[in-house]
Amino acid sequence: MKRFLALILAAVLLSGTLPSAGAAFSDMGEVSAQHVEAVVRVSGENVISGFPDGSFKPRQTLTRAQAAKILCSALEGADKAEALTNQESGFSDVPDSYWAAKYIAYCAEKGIVSGAGDGTFRPDDPLTAAAFAKMLLVAYGKSKADKLTGEDWVTKTQKAIRKAKLKDGLDPIENEPTTRENACHMAYNFLTNGAVFNPDSMDTVCGALAYAMGIEPPEHAAAKNETLAAFVDEKLGGQKVDRVFMFNPDAVAQWVYLKYPQLFGKAEPCVGLHLPLCSVMPSVTPVNFGTMYTGAQPEVHGIQKYEKKLITIDSIFDALLRAGKKPVILASKNCSLAKIFNERQMDYFIFKDYKAINAKAAELIEKDEYDFYVVYNGNFDSRMHKTGPESENALEQIEKNCAAFAEFNELIKTHWKGHNTLVGFAMDHGCHAKKDGGGTHGKDIPQDRNIQHFYQIYPKAQ
Repeated sequence: MKRFLALILAAVLLSGTLPSAGAAFSDMGEVSAQHVEAVVRVSGENVISGFPDGSFKPRQTLTRAQAAKILCSALEGADKAEALTNQESGFSDVPDSYWAAKYIAYCAEKGIVSGAGDGTFRPDDPLTAAAFAKMLLVAYGKSKADKLTGEDWVTKTQKAIRKAKLKDGLDPIENEPTTRENACHMAYNFLTNGAVFNPDSMDTVCGALAYAMGIEPPEHAAAKNETLAAFVDEKLGGQKVDRVFMFNPDAVAQWVYLKYPQLFGKAEPCVGLHLPLCSVMPSVTPVNFGTMYTGAQPEVHGIQKYEKKLITIDSIFDALLRAGKKPVILASKNCSLAKIFNERQMDYFIFKDYKAINAKAAELIEKDEYDFYVVYNGNFDSRMHKTGPESENALEQIEKNCAAFAEFNELIKTHWKGHNTLVGFAMDHGCHAKKDGGGTHGKDIPQDRNIQHFYQIYPKAQ
């Protein structure tokens, strides 16, 4: 168990990226938002597979045979599970030639599964959420099989899941057939032992930006993000950047990126580092931009709810000014970034909408007068709140953000050839759909807190 937990988390903890296999499913758009990250990560480690036609079939009912494969692959690792040779399960309806015979044999030998009481296993029958939860509890040593028996075994299983704190994000654990996407999430919760949030906090970004520019970080900044700092060192061989361009689209969640990768097609060629991060709580705009640009937790920078009051503690902008640098903020009227870092001796360009902001940003790139640029776009957040994060109108805004980001990168490559430049596509938090329509954020859930920044370095021309 511990060995495989290390495997499934390795991509996040060591390389700063997510497994991407899940995003290749042809029907990824049908996966429910709450299950997207689980499907991507678990399928990325081949614990659960898709179908020959390239689909995942997220809403299809999980079968008993599929459950056996998930359990075997999770416990042993996909390669070792695939290499198993014992096909003799002992069940009359599971011949050695059956595709999942070795997985069923493994689970039966370990005492994880039992038959129907008549010598059969019924491998193609649907499996209930409660039954799969019971299998997982037994497989991972969270409960003894004989403790989850009797007429009230479902209630006992539900209590055991809650006690183990592994219920987050799941559909109800009832004695009804479960879907493949929910089963994937159940397995993910066990594999990660409930660690469903990205490990690096938003407060690590500020220190890394200061490190990239070779200046002292703000007074209350957390330790720098080591992945981003290492990326800068790798690309520049120990040199520092003298230009930073931070593009800040609002509320673009990691699950949206994983579910709709095609929307980010124009941005991807401009990305050298995908950096998974976890927003601070509450997951709202002023709180998280406050943390992004001070490196401090909300209780330190002073904004702990949705309010746009002035942050007076030391920020990246203050650190830049002390170092003789010129920062600039471009934002929309009444947005958080137009208010919370005011009253510094720096320039602010405030406009009615994102189009005007982006036009001015392009102009400033060409003039090349500033050292640190913050460019806010709130178009996705605005549409998401009104029509929901997966509405056609909202998703179109992400495409517009990515197109703008690509255009900024082209301008930077043309006009900043004499600079070492760090470019970031850096959102503040994620979002989720409301049951009564529209979208929102602010909850302590992966959909609202897990985000993924994109970074690129452009070395100065030699």
